[in-house]
Order: sequence, then C-alpha cells, then structure tokens
Amino acid sequence: MTVDNEMLKILENLENAQSIHEKKIEDRAQGKHVVNENSQEMYQILKRLEDATTNVSKQIAQEAKTDTKAATGLMHNSAINMGGFSVLMEKKSVNSKYKKTYYTITDSTGNVIHEDIALFESAMGILKELVLGKTSNTKKIIDLDNSYASHLQEAAYHKERSVMITEGYKKDIALAKQSSAMSKLSGIKKQIKSLI
Repeated sequence: MTVDNEMLKILENLENAQSIHEKKIEDRAQGKHVVNENSQEMYQILKRLEDATTNVSKQIAQEAKTDTKAATGLMHNSAINMGGFSVLMEKKSVNSKYKKTYYTITDSTGNVIHEDIALFESAMGILKELVLGKTSNTKKIIDLDNSYASHLQEAAYHKERSVMITEGYKKDIALAKQSSAMSKLSGIKKQIKSLI
C-alpha cells in the first residue's frame, strides 16, 4: 500500500498534535492570535460578531442601571404622563399581608377613565391606545386585567393560608392552588402583552 504526501503530513501532524497544541496555548498566552491562514476571514467575521455582542451586552447592562421611566421624563410624583393622560400609581392591599401597586388612568382634567388596573403592562397598553386614539383592544385588556387581579387575590389567599396551616397535606394543597393561580397569572400576562 502506498501512502501519498498528504496522508504522511496528516499522520505527522497527529503524532505532533500535543506539541502543536502546547505551542498554540503558549502563543495565545502571549497574546498572539493563532489562526490558520485559510481560516483568517472566518476568524475576522467571528471576531466582529463577538465584539458587536459584547458592545450590545454592555449597552443593555448600562440601560438596565438607568430607570427608564425617569430617563424618559414621563414620571412625576408617582404618575406617568403621556399625551394628556396620566397613569397614577398607588399601593393597595391584595389581602391582609400583601400589597401591590395598582394603576389609575386619568385624562388631563383629572377625570378617572380606568381604575384599579393590576398590571403595569395593562395600564401602558390602555394608555398607548388612548394616546393613539384607537381603543380596539382596551376592553380585552381590561377584562384580562380583571381576571389577573382575581387570580392574584386567589394566589395571595392560598399563600397566606399555606403559612398558617400546620397539617402537611393541607399545606401541600394550598401551595398547589397557589401555584395553579400563579400559572394562570403568567398566562394572562402573556395574553395582555400580545395585545399591546
């Protein structure tokens, strides 16, 4: 059997793989970029992609440190103002142990348009529709938000109950009911976001 030069080169590289690998590690440690000449173009593309990803990640991290409501200049005294409408924020009790921020939307004269909105997303969706002058999804958002508020009260009730119950199986039932209500909350929130 005859072995051509290409095959000999491959076998030689396999035998020297460890020393080649160690040399590459050494070169990289010294800051040298160890790239096959044939792969240089792909390396450049991947390098640009990595740089872009890093820059975007840094930008997102920086924006997360900034309070977006305050940064846009729309928030003032626990209210968000836009297009002649205001969203007022107020902490209210869900039950005897838990409080939550609820939202009230008023017009420029202070007349209440919608109140006791449970989700920030609902309030912003309704506000957006009011500002744009099209309210096709407002009723759906309000109905879903009312359902959200109901399941929120249910979840809070079962959580409070589970803390007070000492019997194992009853505690498990209360926690399961709370979990079920929380799952419904998540589904409703997704539906509301899809309407915005």
